[in-house]
Amino acid sequence: MLALGIYKGIYQFYEDVPVDAEFFRFICVYRSSLSKLKVVGSRPFVSDEDSWAPDKVVVDAITGKGSLYYHGEILKCTYEECKDLEVCAVWELSPLEILKHKEIWK
Repeated sequence: MLALGIYKGIYQFYEDVPVDAEFFRFICVYRSSLSKLKVVGSRPFVSDEDSWAPDKVVVDAITGKGSLYYHGEILKCTYEECKDLEVCAVWELSPLEILKHKEIWK
């Protein structure tokens, strides 16, 4: 799975996205879904550290135990280490198609 950054604003053209545009959300998608999306542009990050999505907690659906999703890896963690992190959700492309409809942002 890969992290995908969604900008806060809606822009007609990639060139209209401000250099300092903030992200609305980072979501994780399966590689197979990401390959179905059209890449409209790419910008280098200021540093390698900036290229990573914020830390998240992955909750096992069977055991209910959490793990830390950090820099593309799933690591063991204690409850205290991950209790305040956003829960990671992994998406197939279908739910992402809702992002194409501007009406949801109005």
